[in-house]
Amino acid sequence: MKRIGKAIAAICLALVLCCPLAGLSEETGGTFGSGLTWTLNESGTLTVSGSGYMYDGDDYGCAPWDEVKEQIREIVIEDGVTHVGAYMFWNCENAVKITLGKDVGSIGKAAFMYTGISTLRLPDGLSEIDDWALVNCHSLSSIYIPASVSELGETVFWGSMNLARIYFGDSEERWNSLIRADSYEEEDPLGGSAGIRYHATLQDYLDGAEVTPGKKPQTNPAEDDPEETEDSGKAGRLRWQLDADGVLIISGYGAMDDYYIQTDIHYDSHGTRYDESYYSYPWLKVSDRIKALRVEEGVTRIGNMAFSDIRGMKTAYLPQSLKNVVYGAFHGTGLTDVYYAGSRDDWMYIGKGQENSPLWNADIHYDYQGETPDEERMPGDADGDGEVNGKDALLILRFILDPETGIDQENADANGDCSVSLTDALLIWQYACGWDVQPE
Repeated sequence: MKRIGKAIAAICLALVLCCPLAGLSEETGGTFGSGLTWTLNESGTLTVSGSGYMYDGDDYGCAPWDEVKEQIREIVIEDGVTHVGAYMFWNCENAVKITLGKDVGSIGKAAFMYTGISTLRLPDGLSEIDDWALVNCHSLSSIYIPASVSELGETVFWGSMNLARIYFGDSEERWNSLIRADSYEEEDPLGGSAGIRYHATLQDYLDGAEVTPGKKPQTNPAEDDPEETEDSGKAGRLRWQLDADGVLIISGYGAMDDYYIQTDIHYDSHGTRYDESYYSYPWLKVSDRIKALRVEEGVTRIGNMAFSDIRGMKTAYLPQSLKNVVYGAFHGTGLTDVYYAGSRDDWMYIGKGQENSPLWNADIHYDYQGETPDEERMPGDADGDGEVNGKDALLILRFILDPETGIDQENADANGDCSVSLTDALLIWQYACGWDVQPE
């Protein structure tokens, strides 16, 4: 069965890579900058040709191919192009191959951030690689850097922790002169897992020749086996815990795993099939108790569908270390406020995938360093799910009959008289039925 499964997976991958892209029935493209042309063909190859300098973008959404970015699987910069512009290929996550022409002399800031490449050969003659050029390229494992490189920017490879082999065309002494001190911080492969081969030739890179091992990666406390409980456990490299106030805390160092919708197939006693679908994130069983999210400093990425449909999640506290929020992470949440430890400019540099409208629409509070603020009161929301409806009225009735019933008493006091009574239940029921009343 395993062999059959692998064969099917291989066939599906081949079909995806070889068949024309959905939604792209013909070649598209245009001119941009001064003397440059771009085309995207049916197989997903984006080609930039012409002669001259590709302009730098000053923010995301600056490239002429942004609307078809998700369809790009290969990037080809032809001979004649002298510069790869800043941010131009940022977040081309489906691009698995990049070819650079011999005339490329510089690579701009964040030019290939978040691409899906696994290897990269930089051309002889390249002199400058700007800040963050290859940040969070999670599949990147091997790169050739020619001796011609004279400037290496700030944290060029930050977060690309699978980078294991660097082939540098000059000496160790010269390499050390290029590396900035900040490149050795946590989550930079230059201070962790990357090995380097000095005086490397292009053939060394092509042959996958041995490299000098890098520094031993720093220990990640979350990788130690924690005690698993209903309210805490491991989440890949990270650790999660739900506290008594309903705050989901994510801690550790590195990128969060991706999560998906899984479907289990069942058959009842009559042989009738029924499917059960659920999210694969490890906090699923406590998701109805989550009111807020706190991601600790050191976490660099929030994974695919990580908090999807956790409707009670109204507040998120996010660290400055965060670099990417993947597809659907906050889809279906009740998120209204985000308290971010970095600046407005830092926030702009965070990659934010599709299907994250609650995150896009939330109020962002920048440079946040304080304690958790008091949650805003929502009169009538007795069950704390972010909505006021008939369920809240019924919960109040249960509370009146049994005071041990779990309830948000402050919100349940819909009329503001400092007590929870039938009057509150009636007011909420009228509001839910469309009457012209308003919980106070």
